[in-house]
Amino acid sequence: MTDYQVNPTSVTQPLNDSEDHTDKSRVPILQGYLSKWTNYIHGWQNRWIVLTNGTLSYYKSETETAHGCRGAISLNRATIKAHELDLCRFDISVNDCTWCLRAETEEDKHNWVDVLEGFKVESGYGSENNLNNSRQEKQYTIQSEVHTEPSPEDTEIFQLGKELKVKLSELNIFKDILTTQVDKIQTFLDTNQDLTKKTDDVSLDETRRGSFNFRTESLLFKDTTREVLDSLTSVVSLIQRGEDMWGKRLSHETEKRKKTMEGAAYSSLMKQNNRDRDVS
Repeated sequence: MTDYQVNPTSVTQPLNDSEDHTDKSRVPILQGYLSKWTNYIHGWQNRWIVLTNGTLSYYKSETETAHGCRGAISLNRATIKAHELDLCRFDISVNDCTWCLRAETEEDKHNWVDVLEGFKVESGYGSENNLNNSRQEKQYTIQSEVHTEPSPEDTEIFQLGKELKVKLSELNIFKDILTTQVDKIQTFLDTNQDLTKKTDDVSLDETRRGSFNFRTESLLFKDTTREVLDSLTSVVSLIQRGEDMWGKRLSHETEKRKKTMEGAAYSSLMKQNNRDRDVS
């Protein structure tokens, strides 16, 4: 992965390839403080933003990274857009989920956007790749319109396919979040086990024991799991609707072919009768 050069005042650089670390996939590609829009009551709040292994996560502060993230999205499937009026703001969207972020300066915002877009291009999900996909979709649409006008059944099936792709994309995002949370829980359990083996003291140091908010992480894990189950339910529902639509379409095509064959047989019979009449 390329080491991106960004503003050192707000972003911490990852380790160089020559430096020793155990898991390169977990080394942050990009991290730093940004203002994130929370709601109309609390407004903009400083949050610690981290890009690691294709997942963009945010924490309340840098010191709480060991407690588990408060939210995460897959950057591979995200759309990054600079705000038209606010020169320091940019938005990151995945389906219906949008993060509104602000940097301290316009230059800092450009640094963030450049690095995030650079990662998308390097991972094969950049704007150029999306443009090619868009051109292919437009070309396919134009060709389809030339050959035939889509029926209502085709339109509904196409819409179901789009909805199914969205839900599958959401499942991939939740899978990434679940993986991160499971890793943090496992790390906590392993650390706690090591501390128990190394000390004979029954009461561990409260500071060390409090380095991981197990209750918070459990609640986050529960919420994410619920989202996964809801998305799975939606996927199953969409698949069932799709099967019903295909069943109706098959029945319609079968009936249409049957009528065509009956019409052809009747026409052939009439021609034969006319020939017999002419002969007689």
